[in-house]
Amino acid sequence: MPDKNKYAQMSNRKLLAECLENRQSEAWLEFVRRFLPVISAEIARVARQYNHYSEDIVKDVTGSVYLKLCNNQFASLRNLRLEHENSLFRYLQLVAFSVAHDFFKKLLPELDADEPKDDLIIPNQTGSVEQIERAISLNEIQRAVEKATRGGNAQRDRAIFSLHYFQGFSTSAIARLPGINLTSKGVESVISRLSIAVRNTLTSDKKTSSKKIRVFSARV
Repeated sequence: MPDKNKYAQMSNRKLLAECLENRQSEAWLEFVRRFLPVISAEIARVARQYNHYSEDIVKDVTGSVYLKLCNNQFASLRNLRLEHENSLFRYLQLVAFSVAHDFFKKLLPELDADEPKDDLIIPNQTGSVEQIERAISLNEIQRAVEKATRGGNAQRDRAIFSLHYFQGFSTSAIARLPGINLTSKGVESVISRLSIAVRNTLTSDKKTSSKKIRVFSARV
């Protein structure tokens, strides 16, 4: 009988190969567990752009993403060339983005969401980020978040941070997303921990220390 724990310890490349070559159900369960947070978070982000977010829609579109991945005997995954360990996360995020946009364009043909931008300025909104004395680009924050997150829950924690600070999701709303598998208190704990770590990373960086960055608000 396959050891479920061994799949959790596999690299992304090895797990994908195991799913495609041996097709063990336990391997696919780990695939879903590992990548569901980043897929559902991307779908939720697009849904918010279209002002049409709901938990049911996120679940429906998430199912469509997995169906697309399964098409033609997993052809898209078989043909995927992973440049580095995190490439699979990025690829699945792009698939989720594409499927979600297609869904909403069919559902709401008269609407068009703004295309995502890499250099957005962090909004000053209550419960998200306290006043930042000088604007910090989203890329700087994202790099700090990546530095502060490690291990098997890294992508989940990054998704939680992004959903809360940049998209205004409450902790309870995030906890209800598929794949998060945390209570509201658990989500709050992740946000608090990452807020402190990101603040410390930014303030210790010579390039950003002069900006007198204020502490992230952990309010929810």
